[in-house]
Amino acid sequence: MTRLGLQTVPVAPGGPDEVGRLSTAFGVMVGKVRDTLAEIHASRQMAVLGEFAAHLSHEVRNPLTSIKLNLQKLDREQRDGRLPVTAGVPLDLALREVARLDRVVHGVLDLARARPSNRQPASLHAVIAEALEAIGAEAEARGIRLERQLTATVDRVAIDIEGVRGAIVNLVLNAIQASSRGGRIRVMTSSTSEAIRVAVADEGPGVAEAARTRIFEPFFSGRDGGTGLGLPMARRVIEDNEGTLTLTTTAPAGAGAEFVVTLPISAAP
Repeated sequence: MTRLGLQTVPVAPGGPDEVGRLSTAFGVMVGKVRDTLAEIHASRQMAVLGEFAAHLSHEVRNPLTSIKLNLQKLDREQRDGRLPVTAGVPLDLALREVARLDRVVHGVLDLARARPSNRQPASLHAVIAEALEAIGAEAEARGIRLERQLTATVDRVAIDIEGVRGAIVNLVLNAIQASSRGGRIRVMTSSTSEAIRVAVADEGPGVAEAARTRIFEPFFSGRDGGTGLGLPMARRVIEDNEGTLTLTTTAPAGAGAEFVVTLPISAAP
């Protein structure tokens, strides 16, 4: 709330008389105003991001595509022997950087774009299994073990299946990139009568205290070469499906990180 220029002043619950009831009502009102202002602040951020995305699409994507096509042409000529062998390394580096810029552009556009509702009944365990299958080769190549502990007794949800699968992939990929070879990533589920909880826990260095309040901000990344878009995109998708995505803050520094998705259980049979 500091960025909104407000101070949070706790209001003690009142007693049974009129003044007490007024104090209690005032406390409730302050809480609601604070939440509303936070929502307005977030919506302004998304509006600014949307304007930026539109400008980025116009000013960057077209020349970026042209650069990429020309670099690919030069790369083919180098492989066919029509360019010096020494040109291979800088061409490969340039193509990788162009691909990274392309991912940033697509990520910003996807983060700012309004999504149509496409929610349907699904087994969240099945969606998680598909996400882990899609990213299994990446984990294996890095020597990281993926463990499933899908113990939720109820996993029926109404979600945008493709979007939530992509969010889970983003979370696990984030954990993979934070892990060292030989590390372990656990994907765990549990459930209540109202919600299912999905935790993605790694054994990496964890999230620094100073970064925890910014970890879901677009373009903020604690990793060299990171775009800072994976976690904001994942949170946007989960919230679009009436869920929450949070970072567990109980783990001590250096003991890994745990991100938790909570989605409401579907009333559908």
